[in-house]
Amino acid sequence: MQNKISLLLLISLLSFSACKKGEDDPFLSIYSREKRIIGEWKVSEGEIRYKNPPYNAYYHNYNNGKIEINFSDDYYNYISKGTYYWYFSIKKDGKYSISKTITITNGTSRVSMEEGFWYFLNKNKNNEYKNKECIAFQPTKYTYQNVVNYESENRNPYVYLITELRNKKIVLKSNYSYIHNHPSDEYTEYQDEIITMIPEDQDF
Repeated sequence: MQNKISLLLLISLLSFSACKKGEDDPFLSIYSREKRIIGEWKVSEGEIRYKNPPYNAYYHNYNNGKIEINFSDDYYNYISKGTYYWYFSIKKDGKYSISKTITITNGTSRVSMEEGFWYFLNKNKNNEYKNKECIAFQPTKYTYQNVVNYESENRNPYVYLITELRNKKIVLKSNYSYIHNHPSDEYTEYQDEIITMIPEDQDF
């Protein structure tokens, strides 16, 4: 009898640990990855680093509702500070929306809204990603300053690696790079991003 109990306990532990995909995921979770990621979220912390060597570069730092922006190009180099509201709504039916408002201390505001479909990616042996370790957001509509920039279902998705997925915390990372080949010049454009999200109704 004791051996049967031990065997059942071992099977249970293996089943729970199989849910662990991200590097910082909880070891045990009674909830599926779908159930943990569906909900209303807000970005509590984040960094975006972008560099396009011949033209410009910027760095955004998000921290509990406050933002600092560093921008530089051939003519300007400045630092701006302000506040932000950045929300993700991830629905059970596979739809999502992202709303983002940045207000600089001089009163300038930038407001954007994105809608589309989300889904987990399957296992990728080449990149060594586990099943459902990555999430894709495929936008179908994007609005900036109340003007629709595009509305199409043929946009390419952008992908995040889910390094941590808990009931009340999500950490996403992405790395983008593109090599530009020109007859007189070759350079790499890249962007690195990491964001931490908590439930929308939770205080910073």
